Amino acid sequence: MKILILNLPYSQKIIRRYSCSYHAVGFLYPPVELLRIATIIEQNFTFPLEIKFIDAIAQNNDKQHCLREILSINPDIIISLLSVDFINFEYEFIKTIRPKFDGKIICIGYLPSRFPSEFDKIDLILGNNFESVFLNACKKLHDNDAAKFLSDLNFYKAQHFEFDPDIFDYINYSIVNHNDYQEFLCRGKTAFTYFSFGCPFHCSFCIKTYDLNRAYFRNKENILKELQGFYHSGYKNIRVMDDNCTLNKDVLSAISTFLHEKNIQFNFYGLTRVDLINNEII
Repeated sequence: MKILILNLPYSQKIIRRYSCSYHAVGFLYPPVELLRIATIIEQNFTFPLEIKFIDAIAQNNDKQHCLREILSINPDIIISLLSVDFINFEYEFIKTIRPKFDGKIICIGYLPSRFPSEFDKIDLILGNNFESVFLNACKKLHDNDAAKFLSDLNFYKAQHFEFDPDIFDYINYSIVNHNDYQEFLCRGKTAFTYFSFGCPFHCSFCIKTYDLNRAYFRNKENILKELQGFYHSGYKNIRVMDDNCTLNKDVLSAISTFLHEKNIQFNFYGLTRVDLINNEII
């Protein structure tokens, strides 16, 4: 089976996320949700599989170039992410692909999962439980059958799954070129990671990543192993992708102790709430 995981093209640099999107000026982050799916598929398929990953945003591929790549690869399945702000453009591109492509199209996104009848050119739409859906479908599949894989995904789509922040140890970033991504005003290689997912606050202006209504914390040991791997791979900067990167002071303390003991130095970047900053956190 040949699977293409595609970060769809757009006329400008944007960050495309499950439940939000925004323009990227002076910085660019990888399509983390798509990288997480690629990692899950790689680690859980039980037979040989060919995965192609195209980030049309990072590679400045326009619609025509991207369409030529799709037809050249001729995958059995395309997996893409649809955003909120740019969804009309994205779905127009899906409709352009549809008559030229015989395989299956799977899309993940907040709006399509709410209004699936508006997106009838997509074979399968997944909501915020997409990681567990892919994990279970990959484990169940025992032959190289794209139609069966789609059927299994559709079956698990209807199941309830509690979000698992440790569905794998850490993302396989070797799938992409690190030079394509950067944090604002950073020098040197930048790695991207999470300490936690979701948010316990209920701000009226925010659509939460993955539509998670509480914080889920990664296993501390996985975070430390990942940071050591980043160090050995020559990364100088760490962009923490959490909604609030200072939610768990025990994790921050463990990271600080670990880096001191290993004589490792990083520049850390992230977002948090002002009311989560105190002397202990600093």
